[in-house]
Amino acid sequence: MNTILRFFSLTLVLGGLSACEEVIDIDLKDSEAKYVIEGVIANEAGACKVLISQSRKFADDNTFPGISGATVTVENKGVTRTLNETGKGIYQNTSVTGIPGETYSLSVKIGTRLFTASCTMPAPVRFDSLYLTRDDFDRSIRYATVSYRDPLNQKNAYRFVQYKNGKKEKSIFVENDEFTQGEQVNTQLDYYSTIDDQNTAFKKGDKVEIEMQCIDAAIYTYWFSLADGASGNGENAAPANPVSNLKGGALGYFSAHTVQRRSLLVR
Repeated sequence: MNTILRFFSLTLVLGGLSACEEVIDIDLKDSEAKYVIEGVIANEAGACKVLISQSRKFADDNTFPGISGATVTVENKGVTRTLNETGKGIYQNTSVTGIPGETYSLSVKIGTRLFTASCTMPAPVRFDSLYLTRDDFDRSIRYATVSYRDPLNQKNAYRFVQYKNGKKEKSIFVENDEFTQGEQVNTQLDYYSTIDDQNTAFKKGDKVEIEMQCIDAAIYTYWFSLADGASGNGENAAPANPVSNLKGGALGYFSAHTVQRRSLLVR
C-alpha cells in the first residue's frame, strides 16, 4: 500500500533570501522519509541557491524544518564553488551568476549521503509581452497570457511562475515546443481554484507578474510530472513521485535556467 507523505517546498524567490512556503501532497512508494532538495542557478546575480528539507508522513505534525549542516557545491568547467548556509536549510553563493549554454553540476552531502545532479542552462527566448484574456465561458474571469516566439530547429521548454500582488500562485505552468517550433506562441495561464487560493481571480488594481523560465528537458519533465501526479491525471489514478534529475534518492530538482519577468496592472 502506498503511503501519502507531505513535503515542505521552500520555493525560491530569486534575487533575495526569502522563500515561499508550499505544502505538496505526494504519494511516495514507501514510508521512508526522504530529503527534499531544490536547487536553482539562473542568469542573474544572487540566484544560486539550494534549499534542503525533509519529507514527513501525512499524519505527522505540520512542521517542516530545513536541514542544516550539509555541504553544498556547484561546479562548472572545473571550478567548484561552495554554497554557504545563510538560514536553516538555505544555502547560497551570491557571487555565482549562471551563463546560458553552460553545464552546472550540483553536489549535496548530508552526513554520509551524497546527492548529485547536472543541468545545462538553455539559451533565453525573448518574453515578448504579457496581457489579459477572458475566459471563454465566464467573461468576468480573466487570465494572464504570455507571448513569445519559439526558435526554429531547436527544442525548448518553458516554465511560467505567476504572482498576484507579490504572492506566488501555486498552479504549475509548463510547456514545450513539440507542436510550436518556430511559431509565435500565446499561452493563457489557466489557474485552478482547487489548487490556488479561492480569491485568485484578478480584480481591478491587482498587480500581476509573470516570471518566464527557459528550462531544460529534464526540468520540464519534473514540473510536468509533479503537476500531473498532484492532480491524479495520466494513466495511474494515484499520484506518483515527480521525475527528478537528482541522483542518490532525494526528491526535488536542480535547475539551471534563464529568467525574464513582465508585469501589468489590472484595470
